[in-house]
Amino acid sequence: MFSEIQIKLRAKMNCVIKMVDATPSGCNYVVLQELLWDGKSANKYYDVHYDAKTDTITCSCQLFEFRGIVCRYCFTVLGQEEATTISTKYIIPRWSKLIRRRYTSMRAAYNTHSKDPTMQRYRALCKEFFQITDVACESDDETE
Repeated sequence: MFSEIQIKLRAKMNCVIKMVDATPSGCNYVVLQELLWDGKSANKYYDVHYDAKTDTITCSCQLFEFRGIVCRYCFTVLGQEEATTISTKYIIPRWSKLIRRRYTSMRAAYNTHSKDPTMQRYRALCKEFFQITDVACESDDETE
């Protein structure tokens, strides 16, 4: 996810922002993205609404609603508004490496808790279960 967000931030360079209006409920922006391919160009427009009071941002592309990722257009508006942080409601727990998942006991490059008793038990159980599955997968009867 980190690399995907980096791509979104780099793609901000192709976006031009314009404030349409400011209301008591926030600011409305139009973000223009210039698309280039095969020597041709086209412009796409996205409507973004930002409310600093409630710290909410919505975009007409609805990438966050569909994939749980904040889009480049929202990042563009947040940059314009000089927002230094993003609300935690836009950081979906499934993208965080801190969430407890079934496989968090597996060894990983960012996980340095190899002395953790839970991880040690997990590795020992996996070793035993791998041996059981090697025997059990030989036939339907042994699997049963």
